[in-house]
Amino acid sequence: MARRAPSRLLPALVAALLLALTLLVPSAAHADPGTITGSVSDFDDNPLGGVTVDLVNAGSTTGAAVVSATSVADGTFSMPTPPPNGGGYWVRYSKDGFGTTFLDNGVVDGPVAVTVAGGQLSAPDLDVSDNDLGDVTLRRPAATVKTPPALSGKLVVGQTVSVSAGTWTIATDPDYLSVDWFLDGVDASEFSDGAWFQKFDVPAEAAGRTLTYLVTVEDPDGERDAATYSGTAGVVAKANGTLTGAVKGKQLTVQLTVPGLSSPDGSVVVKDRKKVIGTVALKAKGKGKFKLPKLKPGKHKLTLTYTGTAGVAPATATVKLTVAK
Repeated sequence: MARRAPSRLLPALVAALLLALTLLVPSAAHADPGTITGSVSDFDDNPLGGVTVDLVNAGSTTGAAVVSATSVADGTFSMPTPPPNGGGYWVRYSKDGFGTTFLDNGVVDGPVAVTVAGGQLSAPDLDVSDNDLGDVTLRRPAATVKTPPALSGKLVVGQTVSVSAGTWTIATDPDYLSVDWFLDGVDASEFSDGAWFQKFDVPAEAAGRTLTYLVTVEDPDGERDAATYSGTAGVVAKANGTLTGAVKGKQLTVQLTVPGLSSPDGSVVVKDRKKVIGTVALKAKGKGKFKLPKLKPGKHKLTLTYTGTAGVAPATATVKLTVAK
């Protein structure tokens, strides 16, 4: 009797059954493409319930939520995946007593844009391939000012003004304080000095411009967002100099002394009574020399007029001399 060939129907049925089971069971490597998951904790890694998690259109920190969820007691949340849009979504986390936080990638400052395609998420420098946003830490709100920073010193060209730290709802540490200075809104921090840049050496080009400052206070523990305080110092005044002159022989020497400026420049007009007899250019250390023309014998009163510059106000002086016959 001839042997029957083994049936090929059974293996085919087994293969079909295994394929069907595979399609029915979700892959361990991929979450439900229709759901976004994640978790929230505080600075001490304790899970946070009651956190509102919103997906908003990228570019608007206060935009309306497209989809939203609230974390439960163990800090986890889930929400439906939103439809694709042109610019992606920012993920916003908010809860009373905490600072509003946005999902970031730790590479660039600011929120990271999460895009949706085929129900799956993607984001630059962030692994969200399983539609899990990971765990996000909420920080405490930024400190608030109690006593505002105060300015000291004369707001005059050549002088130095300083700003105090003020008092805040957290203790301030000089290592976590900084000041940015602005002239008519343009950064002028290059003229700042001090342990935390709290001093501003007023340059000549500041005259007539408005000086403002921005004090930044960071939390040494990193638990809070940085806090800032904006202040206006006022309009910078020109420096007032002292002009002197002396005659030795036929040479006139003039000197302009301006507090805070080692070598004020400009020129001095010399008059004998009402007649202009010459102009002296100020050079190093605010000095200038001028050879007097031939003057009539007798007493003379020379008037010296410093014409001023953008940063230094005009000044005058007189010099008396007697010309022998």
